[in-house]
Amino acid sequence: TSKAIDKLFSKESYDRRLRPHRQTGRLINVTIGMTVVSFGQIRERDMDFSLDIFFYQKWSDPRLKHSLKDPIILGGEFKKLVWLPDTFFLNIKTAKFHTVPSDNSKISIFEDGTVRYSTRLTLTAGCEMNLLDYPLDEQTCNLTILSYAFSTHEMDYIWDGGTKSAIDVINDAMNEFTLIGINTSKQVFRYVTGPWTHLEATFKFKRRLGYSIIQVYAPTILIVALSWLSFWISKEAAPARVALGITTVLTIVTLMGSFRAAVPKVSYVKAIDLF
Repeated sequence: TSKAIDKLFSKESYDRRLRPHRQTGRLINVTIGMTVVSFGQIRERDMDFSLDIFFYQKWSDPRLKHSLKDPIILGGEFKKLVWLPDTFFLNIKTAKFHTVPSDNSKISIFEDGTVRYSTRLTLTAGCEMNLLDYPLDEQTCNLTILSYAFSTHEMDYIWDGGTKSAIDVINDAMNEFTLIGINTSKQVFRYVTGPWTHLEATFKFKRRLGYSIIQVYAPTILIVALSWLSFWISKEAAPARVALGITTVLTIVTLMGSFRAAVPKVSYVKAIDLF
């Protein structure tokens, strides 16, 4: 195995700076897949969501064909030896590679020259949310994947197993939301420099009502019910009636103000505002 690796990556036979099929002019087909380990926070105020994933890419590099029956498995520290697609996420705010206790990535090189690169990432991506029905809302968040340097004439992206089974989920538990659907799609966008393939993963979430019931609806209903006590207070006891009325109004205003502070400022009326 050591001799095969030395032969594959010798300077005379392999240059990682050049993409596969460059001499023949063929485009590279990069197959993409991911497994969601867990979902993090979905933050309305920052309009983003986070998730922890295993992300893998697979492509063919004829220069790395070998005669071994078993695939050559290399740790993440050897990825500098291999040409890798310049894949990136278009709407990412922050991304983290995991390196504890060691680099959480590996490269598998198969007999026919197929290369599979997998790594673990924690991503925070932008998500434009519609808060019209908040807090009875459903939100759709996307991850957009594409190449930075190569257009569709040189590199094409494909979802592994088609657009229905490219994403697996290990743990979909979240405190405030429920995952109700995942879709994948492929589109071609035309930029000034040419057409680029976009792969899009769409996650659909539905907000759980437990927090809103406990923090907003139940206290507000109780305060309104408490305000009705003023109808049973004697009309001669004006100070008591006024104090109760003012107290309940101020309490509701304070309660709703603190709840609205958790969401971004929008120019339309939300469901919670109507309530």
